[in-house]
Amino acid sequence: MTIVFIGKYLSYLGLFLMSLTLFIILRNRTYRIRYLKYFCLYIVTSFLINIPAFIMAYHLKNNLPLLHIFTIAEFVLIAMFYVELIYEKRVRVLAYVIAFIAFLMLMNSIFIQGIYAFNSYAKTVSQVILLSLSIIFLFKSDSFNNSGDVRNYRYLSFINAAFLIYFSGSLFIFMSSQFLLESSSQLNKLWLINSILSLIFQIIILYAVWKIAYPRIRSSP
Repeated sequence: MTIVFIGKYLSYLGLFLMSLTLFIILRNRTYRIRYLKYFCLYIVTSFLINIPAFIMAYHLKNNLPLLHIFTIAEFVLIAMFYVELIYEKRVRVLAYVIAFIAFLMLMNSIFIQGIYAFNSYAKTVSQVILLSLSIIFLFKSDSFNNSGDVRNYRYLSFINAAFLIYFSGSLFIFMSSQFLLESSSQLNKLWLINSILSLIFQIIILYAVWKIAYPRIRSSP
């Protein structure tokens, strides 16, 4: 099996797990939980963008314009998810900051790197900020734990761990990709690593969402 073949089917498996997560969110209306609103929107957006991206890749079409859209959407939704958890009293002010950064990412896609090129600048900025927010949540999680909803805090910690793993790995990948554009073999290895990280991310997210949606289900001893 080639690296491209393995990476491709790991990506398909990740998309399948994402669809299961989305099904649980919609069936159980998990999006109605206040502090999961933006997270659920992220899952929906991710699924809706990944479907045409996979179809375009299958037909050997350039799907990088979708990556530009997804980068901005991912940044806005996950940043707002963390802001509502960590900085509840300053959500409005920080929302303007997030919107401004998203605007700069859009300008990068239009005037600097272009929609048909890899948006490594915007992607790196997004990963750095989101990784920082996940680390801040990790250190401030005690205050959320003491709010009384210990069960959901535990599974929010799983969601945060998933983001922490994925963003830390992706940050290295997207920073490295800019220097390896002429080496297809090295890029394929980076893509495989990214597919593995994405699969781990989807597994953890599916588990956390399932436990939040079905809190009364207990594993048999």
